[in-house]
Amino acid sequence: MSGMHGGPPYLREDFHAARWEEAPLMVQGTPGERGVLPPSVDPAIRAVIGDPAALVPAGLLRQKPPKLPELSQPQVLRHYLRLSQM
Repeated sequence: MSGMHGGPPYLREDFHAARWEEAPLMVQGTPGERGVLPPSVDPAIRAVIGDPAALVPAGLLRQKPPKLPELSQPQVLRHYLRLSQM
């Protein structure tokens, strides 16, 4: 079986990839915007294990917070949806 114009069946000559003029995620952020706020440790769990941060070896702790964009959950989902369509 051949393609639309006689070529191999897996080639679509009329295909055009989706394109968006979108800034990188690192510059899209708005200070204070959060997609997900992780819950604090339940008091019952904290009573059993103590401070969870104390369980991380000192060599693995960050010296300063990572520089990440502050994005809402819909912004992140929209970004990855666009990437999947490209």
